[in-house]
Amino acid sequence: MMLKNDTKIIAGLALAVGMLLLTAAASFWSIKGLSRQTAQVEHTYQVMQEVETITAALKDAQAGTRGYLLTGDTVYLRPYSMATGLLPASLVRVQALTTDNPAQQARLDSLRQLVEQEFRILRPLTEIKNSQSQSTMQTLLDTDRQTLRQVRKLYARIKTNELSLLAQRSALQDVFERATPIVVLISAVLAVLIVVWLVRKIVRELADNRRLQNELADINAEVSRRIA
Repeated sequence: MMLKNDTKIIAGLALAVGMLLLTAAASFWSIKGLSRQTAQVEHTYQVMQEVETITAALKDAQAGTRGYLLTGDTVYLRPYSMATGLLPASLVRVQALTTDNPAQQARLDSLRQLVEQEFRILRPLTEIKNSQSQSTMQTLLDTDRQTLRQVRKLYARIKTNELSLLAQRSALQDVFERATPIVVLISAVLAVLIVVWLVRKIVRELADNRRLQNELADINAEVSRRIA
């Protein structure tokens, strides 16, 4: 009978440990999922921020160059100088951020080519303006305008794609944000219930064991009394 009781206790303990492991795994999966979706949302914002930085820097470089052409003041060339140092690093970062998105990589490759084209256009304009003929300058300015128009269109497509990804990832993030506290709470409640059930089972088994021992002791005492 003692062996049978010990087996019941061990089986109950094994069941309790198994349930605790399952609830812990569910909590871990939910928390990890929330963390992953949060990182994905932040990743999307980083991509949009980098592309916005590239587009804004190009616009500033163009505006500054035109200001220089109008006034001859080299102060207006500061945005161009800043863009030449900023944009290569930004292009590398945004390409690295989108390695999991081939379609976006293709768009960013086109953006890089447009950026390089824009610098090829602006560079002669930043030199002494008298070194360029009026017709040459007008051609460069017209080409510059068309290039920046293409940049804006490409930026819109890139942003649309990222906003679509953001909507999907935000929806999943919301699901995990709602589910994670529930899963953790249920896991905690189950853990408490399992521990309570196990303790009660052990206490009941020990009580039954003591009662059985007392009954056996009474029987032995009764047998000894009759023999005597």
